[in-house]
Amino acid sequence: MFTARNGKPLDPYSLAPIFDRFRTIAGLPHFRLHDLRHTTATLLGEAGTELHITSSVLGHAHLNTTADIYSEIRPATQRAALTALEQALNDKP
Repeated sequence: MFTARNGKPLDPYSLAPIFDRFRTIAGLPHFRLHDLRHTTATLLGEAGTELHITSSVLGHAHLNTTADIYSEIRPATQRAALTALEQALNDKP
């Protein structure tokens, strides 16, 4: 997403201290810059974005990388799914 002055990708280890400084100034709790990738994948998935689109946004070559590593299901989403299942099981034909 960002490049160094020479056009090459930034070294993530050089960007982390800058990110931490801005995070602290903003009064946000401690989290890693890399955690934003997990959040992005999770929110896109919960918004119904197709996996191949999420994978492309994250720059992954393989869908399995996105599905296996970067997507999480938040508890509220799990509850909603189980509530929908309960309603389906309780519906009478």
